[in-house]
Amino acid sequence: MKNLKALRENAARLNQDLSELNREAMEKKSGWGQFIRNRNPDFYKVSDDLYTKQFTEIQKTGINYPRLIYDGPFTEASERAGNSALKGATVTQEQAKAIAVSFVGKGRVLRVKNTSDSSNGLLDTWGVNIWTREDPKSPAYVAVSKKGGKVVTMISSHTSGSAGLSINEATKRAKKFLDENGYHGMVPTYQQDFDGTSTINFAYAEKGTIVYPDLIKVKIGLDDGKIFGFEAGNYLIAHKVRNPGQPKLTMEEARKRIHPNLRITSSRTAIIPTESKSERFCYEFKGEYGGNRFVVYLDANTGEEADILQIIDTKNGSLTM
Repeated sequence: MKNLKALRENAARLNQDLSELNREAMEKKSGWGQFIRNRNPDFYKVSDDLYTKQFTEIQKTGINYPRLIYDGPFTEASERAGNSALKGATVTQEQAKAIAVSFVGKGRVLRVKNTSDSSNGLLDTWGVNIWTREDPKSPAYVAVSKKGGKVVTMISSHTSGSAGLSINEATKRAKKFLDENGYHGMVPTYQQDFDGTSTINFAYAEKGTIVYPDLIKVKIGLDDGKIFGFEAGNYLIAHKVRNPGQPKLTMEEARKRIHPNLRITSSRTAIIPTESKSERFCYEFKGEYGGNRFVVYLDANTGEEADILQIIDTKNGSLTM
């Protein structure tokens, strides 16, 4: 498991390099916002721009940095997924409007307006703007799939008051919301707070196996417990009946392949997406090494290392590398 040590060392080096970049940015009084706005395809080419120069130096080290995932593990799965398995009749724009109102909650709605439709190749949707009693000036945007009439996305702003809900309470309310909307068997996998709201990732679980491709995100206000964001694209694209069968390796046999320096804190079976648009049946081992937290995935049939993530704790929650 030399990858575990390398990941820890590379993450430390990356943090050092990014800290240096941030220091230079502050000295030049430009900041990250300008850098993001000015990004371009020639990002890694040598130039006089201080950002590009610093990132070029990072690139020159030859270190294989782990990918950064700011909104939870395996959230990018839909970008690699195949065709949607949505079933059901095609809905009209007026039907989509009714579905959106019901999803937001009829008692919250002040005004509704249809917007343009979207054809993105994965999920074709009708768009609906909904003004609510909590925010009569800024509408929530709800995207409803043309096939099957499922809410794919809900995006709205939220002016938060004092946080009155704990993360545990917010998670329970988000889980109840999913159950009420027909998404059963979902378990929380990741959480991050920002500006008085909490975004919680849920993945489908069946018979103790966590199915990461079937992912849903719920954004909830920590002051009033209302739902202000929802994203089910991954779930709607990937959800299907799975039968991974009995693994060729037992949990204990797989555990013996983990580096002894990783202090394992939990283990379970999991299905994870792969870069080749397929899925892999794995054992998931969470543990600690060198004061850091890691998640290691071993193929449940071959024992090969399928993926390894480092958990980075922040004041707003956790992100993975």
